[in-house]
Amino acid sequence: MIVEISIVPIGVGESLSSYVAEALKVIKEWCKSYKLTPMGTIFKV
Repeated sequence: MIVEISIVPIGVGESLSSYVAEALKVIKEWCKSYKLTPMGTIFKV
């Protein structure tokens, strides 16, 4: 199965890099194959 996720924090300001970095840490634990794109992250489950 291929999954794509996007992070949309509301009310936290303009910088989202810390949220993306934390989500990417979790994804790296689940799978080795992923692709970070400008609009989301794609990975295989």
